[in-house]
Amino acid sequence: MLKVEDNKIYITRGDTARFKIELLDENGELYIPKEDDHIYFRLKQYTDKPGVLLEKEIDVTTLNLNIEEEDTSGFSEGSYYYEVEVVSEDNYHFTAITKTLFKITAEIEDHA
Repeated sequence: MLKVEDNKIYITRGDTARFKIELLDENGELYIPKEDDHIYFRLKQYTDKPGVLLEKEIDVTTLNLNIEEEDTSGFSEGSYYYEVEVVSEDNYHFTAITKTLFKITAEIEDHA
C-alpha cells in the first residue's frame, strides 16, 4: 500500500516508492533549488528524542525521494515522522516540510 494525503505518507514495510517533492520557502512561495543546494529527508519515530532513523538526500534536479525496500524493512509497524530540510548554496537552512506523519503498515507475507 502506498498513499499520500496532505503530505502524510502511508507505506507498507519493505515497499519501494518514489515521491516528487514540492518545496515551499518560509514565505509559502515555490522554491526552485539551485545546483549547489542540498535537500534532506529525515525520518524519526519520536520527534522529542534525538536519533534520526533514516536520512536520504533528495536530488535537486528531479526532486524525487526514492524509498527502497531496505529503507523500511527493519522498522516496526507504526507511526513515524519526517521532515524535509533545504540547505541552500549560501548555507541558509529552512525546513520545507516539517513534522509530518509517515505511517508504516505491516506486510502480510515476508518476501524471501
